[in-house]
Amino acid sequence: MIVAAIDVGSNTLRLLIAEVNNGKIVKILHEDRKITRLAENLIYTHKLNDAAIDRTIKALKTFKDICNRFMPHKIKIVATSAGREAENSNVFLNKAKEIGFDIELIDGTKEGYYTYLGVASVVKISDKKCVIFDIGGGSTEFIYTENGAITHINSIAMGVVKIANTFDLNHIVDGHTKDGICAFIKEHLQRLNSSINPDLIIGTAGTVTTIAAIDLELDKYNSTFINNYKLEYENIEKIYEKLAHLPACKRLKIKGLEAGREDLIIAGTLMVLEILEYFSKNFLIVSDYGLREGLAIAANLD
Repeated sequence: MIVAAIDVGSNTLRLLIAEVNNGKIVKILHEDRKITRLAENLIYTHKLNDAAIDRTIKALKTFKDICNRFMPHKIKIVATSAGREAENSNVFLNKAKEIGFDIELIDGTKEGYYTYLGVASVVKISDKKCVIFDIGGGSTEFIYTENGAITHINSIAMGVVKIANTFDLNHIVDGHTKDGICAFIKEHLQRLNSSINPDLIIGTAGTVTTIAAIDLELDKYNSTFINNYKLEYENIEKIYEKLAHLPACKRLKIKGLEAGREDLIIAGTLMVLEILEYFSKNFLIVSDYGLREGLAIAANLD
């Protein structure tokens, strides 16, 4: 069955068109991503601004044209943190409906479940106690698994766009700013279950895959190298130091860093470091598959 999955994130829109059978992605036919920052300034206004909505609708129109070419049997499209937090999300949803997309607003638990489906399809988790985390623009999901099954899911209202809207990340980041960001992250992590002692930490979504791409010095992103990549704490720390000592415009010269993430990557690297410290681990396993791929699998299973 050919399905299309669209993840309308707080920072990035991601499209996947794939052949999926028996809950497995057999072949990827097309994939695309566009950074639209739907959650821009949401932390202050509690509303989606007109420019962010227009950017996102424009990207969705492009995705609609692509879907029309492939004619998938099903299209599954969801919006996450920005959509569920904004007071005026109905404005965005109605505009999306006008171009033919009926977007489902999902809560953090459902977001975590779809992420689990994607990650579990490429990373072996059946024989371990794992924590899977998905850093988004507006929220971060933590999925706890044991022997391959979900035990519980936590969603906390912390993401890279929210941090970027709170702190100045476009210039060289000094120690004071770093301390403020880390304190912000630590405060939110206290909402997690501190009694969990996982065997393995798995990270997914744009922040983690970008850090992996930088660590690998990839000229062109390739998921083959990213899936199941072991990302060491000390390497993430070195990447942070390199990025923090550059203004945003010069960070773009670093191999592996996607344009549009030059400020967010500062928040993201610090989040990953703090998460590893919280769970007392010195490395994580990277999954290129996550929410988007989980949506495709769910569309096949529905």
